[in-house]
Amino acid sequence: SNALKFTRRGSVTIKSQLVFNGDSQKWHAVFCVKDTGVGIRRADQGKLFKLFSTLKSTSQQNSQGIGLGLVICKQIVEKFGGQIYLKSKWGRGTKMIFSFKLEKPLQLDLPALEEEQGC
Repeated sequence: SNALKFTRRGSVTIKSQLVFNGDSQKWHAVFCVKDTGVGIRRADQGKLFKLFSTLKSTSQQNSQGIGLGLVICKQIVEKFGGQIYLKSKWGRGTKMIFSFKLEKPLQLDLPALEEEQGC
């Protein structure tokens, strides 16, 4: 939601893929959320995964939240054997990449899901 909150103009792109790790013999789901928002200053990037840490608002944005969202995301990702990574340039946008392990490949009946979900 941060990508949407801090991108007034431009775009938010979400990509995903499944990656097989031959060493661990596990599948990993990898997600990338990229935005063209205000970006995050290098000095502030280390604060994002710290409890109750928020960044000061810019002239374009109002700072909202209490500094729990990314802390909780990191804990969930790590609980599922994954990693979370941030890359950002001030004034250009942010890319958040995260992954988690899948215990076994999922076999889904996509046509039935499509009908059931009304997708």
